[in-house]
Amino acid sequence: MKELFEIQSKLKAPKGNFNSFGKYKYRSSEDILEAIKPLLIEQKCILKFCTEYLEIQEKLFLKVTVELKNIKGDFLESASGLAEYSVQKGMTPAQGTGATESYAKKYALGNLFAIDDTKDSDATNTHNKNQNEAIEQSEKDWLNKNTENYNNVKKALKSGKFKIVDIQKKYKLSKEIKAELEKIVSEQIEKSLANKNE
Repeated sequence: MKELFEIQSKLKAPKGNFNSFGKYKYRSSEDILEAIKPLLIEQKCILKFCTEYLEIQEKLFLKVTVELKNIKGDFLESASGLAEYSVQKGMTPAQGTGATESYAKKYALGNLFAIDDTKDSDATNTHNKNQNEAIEQSEKDWLNKNTENYNNVKKALKSGKFKIVDIQKKYKLSKEIKAELEKIVSEQIEKSLANKNE
């Protein structure tokens, strides 16, 4: 796992895009890939992407899994990203697919290479937010592991009635906790699909 450690410790993925409407900078999957290619060459590693569509509760999701392999093709590590398929106003279906895949790929790369996006577009997009929301955010409690609240959150996610975004409305999540919760959601999705195929 030395290769992954070296890449994570050296990777710097700048936010190379600017949203003029929301007035925030953000990084895309292309920004991450451009930053990571020299490190992959240095560590003699390659990335392999696998994309699949999932239908969950009558909603369509796109899941991207990224695998890190050494030059011999030996598997080192993998991570996934999930995004709900949507076509924004003015987009063609093909553009909607491309945008959804780009989001899922970005999340997969972020999970694999420990890229913190807490200050990225989703968090810093303030064109629909006000000071009251900022105050509300600062007053939230952190969700800590091995607590009753943490166990309740896990049960809520496993029930399928809540999403991580719902949890974030009530708690502040550290990068580690968020990754663990995303893993729980991913496992529930896979179980749901397995049951559907039986």
